Amino acid sequence: MDKEIRNKYGKNAYVRTEQPIVGSLALQLDPTKTATKVIGKIDLLVVGDDDHRGEVGIIDYKCSPKDYTTSNLYKDPNYYNSAKILTFKYQLAVYKRILEEMGVRPLDKNGQDNIGLYVVPLKFENFKMEDGKVSFSGISSLGDEESNTML
Repeated sequence: MDKEIRNKYGKNAYVRTEQPIVGSLALQLDPTKTATKVIGKIDLLVVGDDDHRGEVGIIDYKCSPKDYTTSNLYKDPNYYNSAKILTFKYQLAVYKRILEEMGVRPLDKNGQDNIGLYVVPLKFENFKMEDGKVSFSGISSLGDEESNTML
């Protein structure tokens, strides 16, 4: 995945793993619109290098026993349902709003919002749980750029 990140954000992109963020937001589901303190951790935060100034990526890893291939994403009940997909999008949108509250508001040359939101689904190879212990032989990422499931 490092290659994909460097291609999109530049070879000297600033990359932070598990970036903590804190903000106060009026959450949509709160009818009083009272600001609530929100604490989160961005799995991977990427800020473009000098050649990609104004580009920021928020990348969130998701692990599941369900496959996450986009060809059947919305058609097959064995894949993530639309409610689950909406929760992913909502989580990333909250992270984006907190970053904006913190003063991170990257804009492209046309003045448009330039924060990319990505979910990277992970698949554990040979995943087993026996006697309360978890084991696996490797991790691979699934998805494609077309659906913003990975870079």
